Amino acid sequence: MDALYHWLLALLLAYELDVVARREWRRLHVLCGTPEATARPCFMALHRPLAAAIVGAAYLALGRVA
Repeated sequence: MDALYHWLLALLLAYELDVVARREWRRLHVLCGTPEATARPCFMALHRPLAAAIVGAAYLALGRVA
């Protein structure tokens, strides 16, 4: 079960990287009008804490289950 959980977590983080490659910040109302050179770093700055929170929550959850 832990292997499946880690695999799904890896898929989620891979999806987050794919979102950046596909320039998904154009869909955000806040960043849609900003130039690419500004929008990408802002989008990344918002997603890094999100990815860190997902990984941290995953390890906390695994610690409680085990």
